[in-house]
Amino acid sequence: MRMPRPSALATFTALLVLTASAMHGHSRPLAAQVSSGQTNACVREADRLDRVLSESLASEEADLERVLADVQRTRQRFPELVAPCTASLAANEIVVLQILDRVREANSLSEIVRERYYGVMTPNERADFHLNWGYALTLLGQTQASTLEYVKAAALSDELDPSIASTVLLYAALTFNEVGDPSRAAAYLREADSTARANLETEGVQAALGEIELEHAILYQQEAQSSDAPASLHQKAIAAAQRALSLLTDDDFQSPEQAMSHLVIARSEMKLERYEQAEAAMQTARPLVEFAKSFTPYVEVERWMMEGELANARGLGRESREAYARAISAAREARLPTTAVQSLLALAEVVEQQGDNAQAEAHYREAIELGEAIRQRLGLQDWSLSASDKITAPSERLAALLARQGRAEEAFQVLDGSRARRLLDLRAQTAARESLPESARAELDGLLNDLDDVRLSIPGASGAERSALDADATRIQTEIAALSGFTVQSPAALDIGALRDTLEARQQTMVSYLVGRSESWAFVVRPDTLMAVLLPRASEAEIRARIEGIGVMWQDSGARGASGSGPMTVDPAFALPALEALYTQLVEPVAPLIGDASGLLVVPGTQLSTLPFGMLVKPSSEASTADYASADYLIRHMPVGTELAATLLTVPTGARRDGSNLIFGRSTFETRADLPFVRAEAKRVRRALSSPVLRLDADATESDLVSQLGTADIVHIASHADADPDFPLYSQISLTDDPNDPDDGTLHLYELQDEPLAARLVVLSGCSTARGRALRGEGMMGLQYAVRAAGAASALATLWPVDDRATVDIMGGFYDHLASGLSKDRALQQAQLDYLNANHGMDASPFYWAPAVLTGDPAPMPVAPNPWRGIWGALLGAAVLSAAVAWWLTHRRRVRV
Repeated sequence: MRMPRPSALATFTALLVLTASAMHGHSRPLAAQVSSGQTNACVREADRLDRVLSESLASEEADLERVLADVQRTRQRFPELVAPCTASLAANEIVVLQILDRVREANSLSEIVRERYYGVMTPNERADFHLNWGYALTLLGQTQASTLEYVKAAALSDELDPSIASTVLLYAALTFNEVGDPSRAAAYLREADSTARANLETEGVQAALGEIELEHAILYQQEAQSSDAPASLHQKAIAAAQRALSLLTDDDFQSPEQAMSHLVIARSEMKLERYEQAEAAMQTARPLVEFAKSFTPYVEVERWMMEGELANARGLGRESREAYARAISAAREARLPTTAVQSLLALAEVVEQQGDNAQAEAHYREAIELGEAIRQRLGLQDWSLSASDKITAPSERLAALLARQGRAEEAFQVLDGSRARRLLDLRAQTAARESLPESARAELDGLLNDLDDVRLSIPGASGAERSALDADATRIQTEIAALSGFTVQSPAALDIGALRDTLEARQQTMVSYLVGRSESWAFVVRPDTLMAVLLPRASEAEIRARIEGIGVMWQDSGARGASGSGPMTVDPAFALPALEALYTQLVEPVAPLIGDASGLLVVPGTQLSTLPFGMLVKPSSEASTADYASADYLIRHMPVGTELAATLLTVPTGARRDGSNLIFGRSTFETRADLPFVRAEAKRVRRALSSPVLRLDADATESDLVSQLGTADIVHIASHADADPDFPLYSQISLTDDPNDPDDGTLHLYELQDEPLAARLVVLSGCSTARGRALRGEGMMGLQYAVRAAGAASALATLWPVDDRATVDIMGGFYDHLASGLSKDRALQQAQLDYLNANHGMDASPFYWAPAVLTGDPAPMPVAPNPWRGIWGALLGAAVLSAAVAWWLTHRRRVRV
């Protein structure tokens, strides 16, 4: 992966260094313009050292230790002077320290520069300072701090020269791509691209655009990594890399970008099986890499990764292993841990292909250990949602390897150890906050309020304003972590005995799925056994094809809207043959082990997280004549719940409180379709609960809900909801704005996960409240994920836009059965069967009854029925009749989208 390097504004090469002042065109005061002789002397010395440093690095035998000593002696002559010239002296010292790999000293001096000289720097110099400090912090493994510096540089973009503005925005994109936030990376890359294209006639901008085109090419390649990616993505990558080469200058400064462009071309040509063209690109790249690797070491890592891939594609096993080993060595030497994980993973796969299982296992475990260290460095920032991905890939590969060797228990522990890590960290952070003394809690509440204010401002911001807000959010979250004393820790190994005990108490059998590129496994856990079952004909591509065969909603264009970015396409026509094929593929191989289990608990993993297993259809001889009403769905045989990770069954979520029951619903909207059945749903739920707090429409304010969330036992929210797959923390559910409160009337995912919950059940009855971004290792990050992270024992949410009328029946039935004493999973099962048995034709499609999924503890709840239940039943009948007439008059069903 391409990394930010020392600032392009003060980059050093073997032939040339341009210091901050020279690159920025900053004019220091002339002798006639200053009154202080000391300042005059400082200006002369700073100019002299600029020349000395440039001349020294232009020499093949540069004595940088001598230059460093000269710079340090000179800077010590002006200990009290705070002026641009002393800032320049310090900047030169930082550059030399970085070249000499004395990064800790460079970091310490950067702190002094920030305190003493930041105020006398020009915006260009400040941007340069942030980039160089960010690079030093990266080398020190301080990922959160380095990201903050890169974002601070980008926040200055409106004040910078166009070429510099393009560069700082590009480096922000590189940074977010490295930490695993592709949406933010894409946003910054667009800003960099538009800034460069608007100023193409400005000196230096064309070369900056070349670097931007290179990053476009790299992102195309990353997008093409999935097994069924279209060849057109590789063709786009080649075209973008060629455009980059046409824009990059021929000077030595841009040799790393030239090398990377040829490496990108080589990789895509190889993926297109055009090996001669791939080798030709490598022949051009190799000498460029040899020249550039001394000052941009990531190019050497990428070169050896590419050599390994090319050798492996040609069946040259020994050469491939040697190349990957060199990539690992280069990555470690350059202190590039993410690239080292990728190299270790590639080497392990090659070694495994060659049958050396012991060595493959060792490499996988090393990759997992290093990935966990990276995850801990990333912390719980908004931009580190994908941190668990650093350990997921090697964990999944190792789990499959162990399963093939018959080591099922070890395999299952490895697999589950990579899941729901962020959710558990969020819970631990919340617990740490709760244990703070009152004075610290007050300070923490102030920081959380500040963070909410920043987050609310981010979606509508762009450019420098967006960067400044990102920087503020990062800084505040770092302060919150420090105040709470929380740090991300390595997880304890899953206690299999405790898991079995919990499953026995719940009367459940767990099936945890591992979907791999070439093979997939199901781990079946019962109170008396744990087995790994290889699923036949179940590669990731085969499973995805069958899921997409369900209907348009399951295809990428349907899931993201016809434009690829809009709301999900709604279509109730589900293909029963596809549901039968998925049953055969995913359930039939483990059915004998499930047996007559009272309940099935599925840990689907990311690839299956949008699939409600209850709607899978058991094939029969009469399948060709089956319709929606008569199909033999899995839900007819057993209740089905889901969980993000097996570990969550063994980790306590905190003391439950016998608090109030909350029902909040909004049915009327200014800019969206009204939901007339929400009022009927809320009132039907009210029948099942004892003395609930009911808030509808104008009374259903965000501020009122948030003030009661922490002590509630049951929370039911019915309204429009929006899943944001690009920025999942901004997924939201619509409530009402209180004009006397600063809240905006929209409850966001980040607000839910920051609010400690003691609820035993949270029901999110809105569109796609269980959807969001599918994150490897975390599953589907939707609103239900947030309430589980905040401590809720269980959540009921939906996987696609729900029909308003059907939801009244299913949610009402769920609470009725819960009040009768059934467990949560059985109550949901019975409510869905009630609906299915009462409807026919298209109305019996799983589209209407299957989207609601239960995650978490299915234990029954002592829900006392409302003493006014009989009266409310009569009133509800009238309300439902009125709503039904309204629906009949409009001849359509309303969907919550």
